[in-house]
Amino acid sequence: MQIATTSTAAKPAPRRERTTIETNRFYRSHLRQPSGRGSWLFETRAGEVVFHCNDTYGAAKKAAIAYGTEQGIDVLYTCP
Repeated sequence: MQIATTSTAAKPAPRRERTTIETNRFYRSHLRQPSGRGSWLFETRAGEVVFHCNDTYGAAKKAAIAYGTEQGIDVLYTCP
């Protein structure tokens, strides 16, 4: 008796690390943590602005994390 062994299970997708948001550049410029409503920009390590959101900082940060994770970016900096 021969048993057929076929695997129909899909390979798991590669695990993506969640993007982190750093605020140290913003803090050094304004001497406060980012908060409130406004136009928020997020940049890469190289200083290239890659994401913009006109909303509260909390909503902008959440959207930037989703964008960065989707793009494979490990860290985004809140622009001063």
